[in-house]
Amino acid sequence: MTSRSKLRLWNMAIILLIIVGLVLIFYPQWTRYVEEQNELRLLTEWDSLPKSITSGSGSTTPIRPTSASHNKSPAALIDGLPVYGTISIEKIDLREPMVEGATAQSLKLGSGVVIPERMPGEIGNFVLASHRSRTYGRHFNRLDELEAGDKIKLETADHSFEYSVTSKFVVLPEDLSVLDQREDSKELTLITCEPFGKSTHRLIIKATM
Repeated sequence: MTSRSKLRLWNMAIILLIIVGLVLIFYPQWTRYVEEQNELRLLTEWDSLPKSITSGSGSTTPIRPTSASHNKSPAALIDGLPVYGTISIEKIDLREPMVEGATAQSLKLGSGVVIPERMPGEIGNFVLASHRSRTYGRHFNRLDELEAGDKIKLETADHSFEYSVTSKFVVLPEDLSVLDQREDSKELTLITCEPFGKSTHRLIIKATM
């Protein structure tokens, strides 16, 4: 092999390494951007649906004409994904869709409804899980900032429910007691990873209407 051929191979190898390095740097950012845009599209399409909001106390604030009824099925099918509504936590500047299931795919788009047959605002334990995103403020990144008394709002196609935080604690991933159904109150459970950036434990927020 001539010196010129060796030099050409070295140049090609350097260029290839540079390309691989750029892909490793920018691919995670691109993936995160795509996920954020998909989540934003879900919210936008959800907000465009006809609906009227009834508060948990029974008062009604119509915002659009509606033919939807409060039942056991998800309120909307958006991009093939059942969307139950939105979760909003003003203290941590969070608003994201509530989507069916706590799968890897669904959790990229919002808070996953862990037990789909349970609905917001009903007696029992409505459970949502979401990623502890590395992006500040996204998903349940700031969930650890919540304290007793903080408010959490769930909005479905025809109801708006406000919950108040009652407790915050940490459990092992195999501790499924946080999913237990309660028959004496309207409870909300939020689940995410703890500590930040790891999956060794689960941070739990409990709230009641």
